[in-house]
Amino acid sequence: MHNVPVWRLLGAVLIALVSLDLRAATPPQVAITAGGGRVTATGVTPGGEVVLVVVSRERHLYVQAMSRRDYDLTDTDNDGTVSVDNAVTEDAVWCAVDVRSGSYATTAAPGRFPLKSMPLPHGGVTRASNGQPRLIDAGRGFLEALLVKPHVGAWVMSAGDGSRVDADGQVDGRVSIDPSQMQPLGQSPPAPHVVTPGDTLILIDPYAMEIFASEVRQ
Repeated sequence: MHNVPVWRLLGAVLIALVSLDLRAATPPQVAITAGGGRVTATGVTPGGEVVLVVVSRERHLYVQAMSRRDYDLTDTDNDGTVSVDNAVTEDAVWCAVDVRSGSYATTAAPGRFPLKSMPLPHGGVTRASNGQPRLIDAGRGFLEALLVKPHVGAWVMSAGDGSRVDADGQVDGRVSIDPSQMQPLGQSPPAPHVVTPGDTLILIDPYAMEIFASEVRQ
């Protein structure tokens, strides 16, 4: 029998403990499915809060209307899954965000059209002179916006170019959103004054049915 140096045993135990801690700290990845009249988000933090936003184009007799519906859901049975009924329409995109972790997922109406990404090299925000995120801006004339600050809350807004909530105050073909003017979902506190790195930002152009979803970067 060979004697193993104590420092090697301690090193092996430390590596194992660190590996377990990293696995425990890794947040689950949210996934979202829609069908049969039900939208389901899986992989959410057990017992946690999830915000679900549905943006749809709804056909009426002679016109096509845009709408946004928001759901603030709690995983009451601690199984990492939440669902909402009657949230499926013919032409829609869905996004779900875990408020605790910031993990998110998006999808489009099954069989209707592919989920189209909105490319935004600047990450959907304009920046102040010090380089910090300032306003939400995607260079579009109309936006549905969802901002989630992990462990804090979630806020939404519908905004069009030249409207009273257009932060740049101009009719210039693009709308800017001041995050402090966004509306809280569920029990969220008043909206933050600035977007900060680590926030989750989701922007939807309901006319093009394009979506941008990302963690705000430095």
